[in-house]
Amino acid sequence: MKTKTKTLYHIFTNGDDDWTATLKEAQAIILEWSKEGATDLRIYEETYTDYGKDTEQMTEDCIYSLGSFPS
Repeated sequence: MKTKTKTLYHIFTNGDDDWTATLKEAQAIILEWSKEGATDLRIYEETYTDYGKDTEQMTEDCIYSLGSFPS
């Protein structure tokens, strides 16, 4: 049986977080939050197996980091 995988981008800052299906959308959110004054920003690329059924996270990689780790 073939395992389904799905990659999502987790974007977060102090008090806000979101998930998108594309890096381009993640970058647009980071730019928007930065313009609104956010200084501690992260994008994580997360890969999941059996997405939507028995979802398990396979990988989590920080691909963008600015400032301190968001609280």
